[in-house]
Amino acid sequence: MRIKFLLATILNLTIALTLLTGCKKESSIDPSTSSPNSPLNSKSGVTPDIASGTPIWVIYNLQLVKVNIETVIGSPTNVSNLIYNLNNGTVELYKQVLNVLPNNGNGTYFRKVQCEFINPLEEPHQYYSESQILAAASGKDPIITLTPTNEFYKISISK
Repeated sequence: MRIKFLLATILNLTIALTLLTGCKKESSIDPSTSSPNSPLNSKSGVTPDIASGTPIWVIYNLQLVKVNIETVIGSPTNVSNLIYNLNNGTVELYKQVLNVLPNNGNGTYFRKVQCEFINPLEEPHQYYSESQILAAASGKDPIITLTPTNEFYKISISK
């Protein structure tokens, strides 16, 4: 069990270093920003005010992406896009993960899926893709549970 934890920690650190140093960055991403939502401040200790439309950093397939996010009142129909939330709602320790990128400039509706770590002995950690999240939630010994919520957001790539 301890070896499994250590291997998972090493893998997560390797991926995190790759994200911060080796990934191709788009021109709209400025990792040197001092914003609390900067990828360099991922354990900022604050929850972003997603209702305000303030840009935040999220992860899509191993890449950091800066997006604008707004709370949507009501329930849009036929929403298949998901934003996985690994945070407990009080402190932002981990970046949210998108299952698709929003259409450029148009914004797209996303349903929030809350991810909860099942085993209190399992160290919570960052996931970097939907496939990692789905793998962690499946099998005979799942690590997390996934709970779709009735929270919807309009997300667009930040300029």
